[in-house]
Amino acid sequence: MSQRKILIYCDDGSANVDVAEASIKQAINELHLQNDFQIENVTANDIIGNENTLLSTKLFVMPGGRDLPYVEKLNGLGNRRIKHFVNQGGCYLGLCAGAYFASSIIEFEKDTALEVCGARELKFYHGLAKGCVYPGFSYKDNSGARVVPIELHKEVADQVSFNQCSVYYNGGCEFLPLNDDVGEVEILASYSAHDNENSSVNRHAPPIAIIKCKVGSGIAILSGVHPEYSANLLSSDKYDDKILQHLHQCEHNRAVLFRKLLSMLLL
Repeated sequence: MSQRKILIYCDDGSANVDVAEASIKQAINELHLQNDFQIENVTANDIIGNENTLLSTKLFVMPGGRDLPYVEKLNGLGNRRIKHFVNQGGCYLGLCAGAYFASSIIEFEKDTALEVCGARELKFYHGLAKGCVYPGFSYKDNSGARVVPIELHKEVADQVSFNQCSVYYNGGCEFLPLNDDVGEVEILASYSAHDNENSSVNRHAPPIAIIKCKVGSGIAILSGVHPEYSANLLSSDKYDDKILQHLHQCEHNRAVLFRKLLSMLLL
């Protein structure tokens, strides 16, 4: 049987693509799927310039980074091809910026110098992606990064045999419905209601961190956090020692959760 592709977007705006690629490779090895899938990087020009780029693809990964360059490069034909791919049975994994990008509307740091607000074309989640959930984000460095606890919802928790996991966070969103018509959406995880650093937790319901959306015949999983970030893959030159130590302590549950998310998309 020929291999199917996992395509990771690698173009203006994308960040730490090497981390996402290494983490996905590790996870598919642990799922014993390494002979079934080939991981490749893809650019906007690849998608727009060749209508066959997404053929034989199972999963399209939009990594963290910056949403606006995604918009600038992919609006129009690029997004139409990604949307068609998912509607026809493909899968999409949006991580941080990739999750903002796949929601109907985004609000990032509204009423600040960093504000990015507006409608988006993919609309895999028919709602609002709003961030930051935690304060302190900076484009200049990782000073706003942290490891945060998330609560897994029952279906996921039952499958992985734990209900809480701590993962890397830096500027990610929560997911808010704009009305009753959000489509077929399953909440996979929420930001922990017991995290005192999270100013949103005093609301009636904890903010939503990870969702799974039915999109035509396909699936999109959108995550405001980075379950793909393993301490083993992050450079000590770029990341605070306390963050790396915390991630090391949480590595087992993080890896199990990320494998579960990938299995929802690949199997």
